[in-house]
Amino acid sequence: MKKLTFLLLAVFLANGQQQKTPITIESIFNESSMVFSGQVVDKQSYWDVDRKMIYTVHKVKVSKSFKGNQNEFQYVVSKGGTVGLQGVVIKPSVTIDKKSYGYFMVKMAAPLQLEGFNKSNLLTEMIHTTASYYDYDRITDIVNIPNQNHLSKQNFEKKLKLFSKKKEIVLDDFFQSIYLKQQAVLNDIEISSLSPASIVAGNKEILTITGSGFGDFTSGSSYGVVSFKNSDSGGSTWKTCLKTQIVSWTDTQIRVEVPSDSGSGSIRITTAADIDYESMQTIEIPYSINTLNYPSNGSDDEIFEYPIFHTGSSLEDILDSESNPYDNISNGQYVFTLNQDFYDNEKAKNIFEEGLIDWVCTTGLNFAIGDDTTTINEAESDFTNVVTFATSNSLGTTISYFDGCVINDQDGNLAGVQISWREIDIIFNIITDWGFDEVDPNQYDFASTAKHELGHAMGFGHNINSTSLMHYASGRGPGATSIDDYLVGAEQILARNISTALCGTLDPHEISACSSIDPNLDTDQDGISDILDRCPDTPTNAEIDDFGCALSQLDSDEDGVTDDIDQCENTPFGAEVDSVGCADVDDDGVKDNVDLCPDTPQNEQADSNGCSPSQKDTDNDGVTDDFDQCADTPIEASVDAYGCSIFTLPADNFKVIVQSRSCPDSNDGLIEIRALDKSFTYEVSVGEQTISLSSENAYEYTFNELEVGTYDICFSIIEEPSFEQCFQINLTQPDSLNVYDSFSGDNVLFQLQGSTSYNVNHNGNLWVLENDTMELSLDKGLNTVLISTDLECQGIFEKQYFNSEEVLVYPTVVNDLINFVVGGSDPSVEIEIFDMNGKLLLKTIRNLENSRSMKLSLKDFSSGIYFAHLHSNTVNITSKIIKNE
Repeated sequence: MKKLTFLLLAVFLANGQQQKTPITIESIFNESSMVFSGQVVDKQSYWDVDRKMIYTVHKVKVSKSFKGNQNEFQYVVSKGGTVGLQGVVIKPSVTIDKKSYGYFMVKMAAPLQLEGFNKSNLLTEMIHTTASYYDYDRITDIVNIPNQNHLSKQNFEKKLKLFSKKKEIVLDDFFQSIYLKQQAVLNDIEISSLSPASIVAGNKEILTITGSGFGDFTSGSSYGVVSFKNSDSGGSTWKTCLKTQIVSWTDTQIRVEVPSDSGSGSIRITTAADIDYESMQTIEIPYSINTLNYPSNGSDDEIFEYPIFHTGSSLEDILDSESNPYDNISNGQYVFTLNQDFYDNEKAKNIFEEGLIDWVCTTGLNFAIGDDTTTINEAESDFTNVVTFATSNSLGTTISYFDGCVINDQDGNLAGVQISWREIDIIFNIITDWGFDEVDPNQYDFASTAKHELGHAMGFGHNINSTSLMHYASGRGPGATSIDDYLVGAEQILARNISTALCGTLDPHEISACSSIDPNLDTDQDGISDILDRCPDTPTNAEIDDFGCALSQLDSDEDGVTDDIDQCENTPFGAEVDSVGCADVDDDGVKDNVDLCPDTPQNEQADSNGCSPSQKDTDNDGVTDDFDQCADTPIEASVDAYGCSIFTLPADNFKVIVQSRSCPDSNDGLIEIRALDKSFTYEVSVGEQTISLSSENAYEYTFNELEVGTYDICFSIIEEPSFEQCFQINLTQPDSLNVYDSFSGDNVLFQLQGSTSYNVNHNGNLWVLENDTMELSLDKGLNTVLISTDLECQGIFEKQYFNSEEVLVYPTVVNDLINFVVGGSDPSVEIEIFDMNGKLLLKTIRNLENSRSMKLSLKDFSSGIYFAHLHSNTVNITSKIIKNE
């Protein structure tokens, strides 16, 4: 008996047909309060405290800041994610994987409390769900911009600096280093073929990649992956396979299951050594079937892709045995309920119904429209399959909720997960200019969009084929409405739905009454109906498996020899076999299907596993057995070329830190050294100086009075005379002090470069700034600011800023008297009147001790334009005046 553990799974999937209307980068930039580049170093999903929505928090290590606060880490939140067996997936939206590099345009998030997350005050959110994150491609050095021409990183950053009108702040420019690494290794991999040329995503179909330079599947904690064009972004980003979807991996061949949401185009390989390569060849993926990823043990290494089933009854009956069945899923059928306003839109209702009938009656997937209507006009978990108009980020959005159960074996171990659709809501964008009859070239085709969203309800994802119904984006004018490309996939979905009673309790789905599909038809009379039979024309009386296939119809290891004849299971793909399916390519006497060491050198004796001494490393010390003179070397011991242990220390045992760089023609440079392992006595030489590191100086020492130059620093150990480790240090002169200032109102914003700390003098007030930015509030009147570092040769920044009290001048168009109201507390102010040529016409000093208001007569001035300049200790204002006759 299998043990069943039932859990509620509420996964919210919104597959949306996006509009091909690009949103400008500049408009998003201007709306954002923060713009930065960085890498997602962690992501975690949380329920909100009301348990209405799951949110994913992306922890981003910032590389450069182009606008707003400059923090080492930023926390970007988005709707969707998974918490245990509960989850929410929203499409169209940007999915940002862990370790992704990109550019973020965000604002502070609306107040939000998440269970288990204690930094809610730091949360930011993207300005636009599909156009606020720009993925950086480290192979091509390209920034991907949705629905637009992509830009190089350099040109993209130029745009950001143009929008910002100031220099970016560099916190850690790791983007450049990852691109240079790629350039250095691109030619190490070659792909010769991809087979088959056409393959389905999300259906566990296997792509075989043949070539060279793929390396081993694993290296330490790293492993190889294959990435496909992401159909949700039209191929501008990548969909990476799960570790569990790698069927086999050798240096010359990779076999991988194509994950859901993969699209047509080239593929990429990322080796365990973190080398990337993109194929020149392409594959076609005609359609993608929706799936759910679930970790069997909470580890990223053990995530599996599971199919999603239409059921014939609601899982709510399992959770509450006394509840009544819900009308949205009962008697093998899903029932849509139209919103009243949608129902009242006769054209929309009729087009939706026609599209539904085409899908249902052609494929057999059982959906219907109920007699009742509803006032519900939003997606929510309420056991109502609602169809409505509402606001949306896309033309249409399909929101699908899932329930599931975990199936354990008799020992309590995970045997599998079963997932079922519980509710499906469809929202059409209410503000879209829809075309219902003759579709105008400037309108969006409602019929095409309705068919597209119903395709999601049937279980299909997006694809990358602009002429196809399930293409990820839609333009204006008439669109695709044919479902012919998806009939084979619909048959696959239907076959599993009608044959499976989920969790041992849920009724299977039933074929729609209007369909011509006969679920009982068994053409080859092998006991498996045609709709479930994967092998037609099975020989009479042949023994078959659960899918209607006899051994004579199967070739499990794809070696060209059917299973009824094959005497060697699991022969490596592509190996040349004999008549009984066996091969021994390296001629070592061990068949390839059990040979653990292919390509054994000629004339070397192989063991029962097909491995010779030159192919084995029994003690795992990095030296093969044919050279190893020291067997059973301790694990993790450092060895010489003959596999024998040698003395060594951890690579980070010695710390060499440049504490201060040296100015030209001086000797003020400092280099600090430390040793972490305090069980030895060290001698350290720097040039002609030699010192000892021991407990007497706490294993630390600072070399000072050093000039600019190159220094060799060598460590030796008294107790281990053969040991020596040397470092070469360049002691350089410091960069010049660079100060960028932006004066606005009562404040000046400074951006500083050249040091880790700065000495600031503002009107005689002194302090040390240990930051690269400073916003300084100015005193009223003249402000003098001096900024320097501890090294004179870096230079000094000195500048004066006048922060004037406000002066009200009115009216600006006068015949005679003009009024002045002077802010502040200065006892007097000097007024000067200039003409257009800058000639001084009037100069007077007015007392302000009794009143801050005064008048000045311009009666004797001719008509024209004049300038009034007022100045005192805290006032410096010029105002234009127009004199009439």
